[in-house]
Amino acid sequence: MIALQKMKAEYDFSQGERGKFYSSDAVFSFPVYLEPDASDLSQLVDETRVGIQELTNPMNDFEIKDRISSWIRQLSEAETLPQDIQAIYVGLFEGSDRYQIYLTGSRAYDPEDDDWACNQDFDPTCKYLDRGVSTQDDWQTFEQAVVDIVRTMLDDDLTTILHQAAHVSVGFDGGNLNHITQSC
Repeated sequence: MIALQKMKAEYDFSQGERGKFYSSDAVFSFPVYLEPDASDLSQLVDETRVGIQELTNPMNDFEIKDRISSWIRQLSEAETLPQDIQAIYVGLFEGSDRYQIYLTGSRAYDPEDDDWACNQDFDPTCKYLDRGVSTQDDWQTFEQAVVDIVRTMLDDDLTTILHQAAHVSVGFDGGNLNHITQSC
């Protein structure tokens, strides 16, 4: 058993040397302790080229919004939507350990038939959000989060590629789409 010692009422630091162990270029690395059944993690890091931080820690809501918004802004700076593209589809699917997101455009749009999203008439260079999104949310919660992010961008940021099409929809591949905008 470890004996606990009480703190003294007062300590004398008069002989102490300020900054003795300080280094302005010091880099701190904190150890990561893994359960024995996580021994394949280093192999997964090598195979996916995703950092151990991303594999072990799910993103919070702010990080998810920031990553998706930044990706759409980067896409908007790098790409111009062809004029014949009527609709943008922000597609979602579940990868092995994270949700994946991509963006395509279609010349056709039918609010009654979601198969229009299969027409990939516009495939941007940065079609996929690099490395996807790691979260503990179920798919419905994640889908709604992406819908909210896209809706906010449509309301607040008039310079994105999302504004270059008459229609924007979000959804999981093979599921029902969430139609966010429709031209009047």
